[in-house]
Amino acid sequence: MKEAKSNATRVAVISELLARARDYEAALLFKLDEMRPVESDNNRGDEMDVARGLADADTVARLSAHRRMSIAAIEEAFERLKAGRYGICAECAVEISITRLKALPFATHCVDCQHERETRRREFNAGGASLGS
Repeated sequence: MKEAKSNATRVAVISELLARARDYEAALLFKLDEMRPVESDNNRGDEMDVARGLADADTVARLSAHRRMSIAAIEEAFERLKAGRYGICAECAVEISITRLKALPFATHCVDCQHERETRRREFNAGGASLGS
């Protein structure tokens, strides 16, 4: 009985973390959408103004895309939670620490496995860079 209550508490805490993260990302996305320049604004001013306007529009578009990906990852985390797979490392199947989940609520890997993935990615990228030289 105590384990079921503990699990229910964990699910409630996780649901709140995910909801807060989703709301935060959605608020940032809303602000970015408000910053999006009007198309006609890009054609005003001298060449530097136009270039700056295009660069700003590109930056806002990239940040918006990143926020949308974060929201999608949070929605996927809600699905994993419903399926009973949330907070379990996709690599080693160990429970991901609540500290990590508070920092990154849609994490799919524990700290150790994520570190290993990043190390392999850096080694792969470094190896690819030396092949092109």
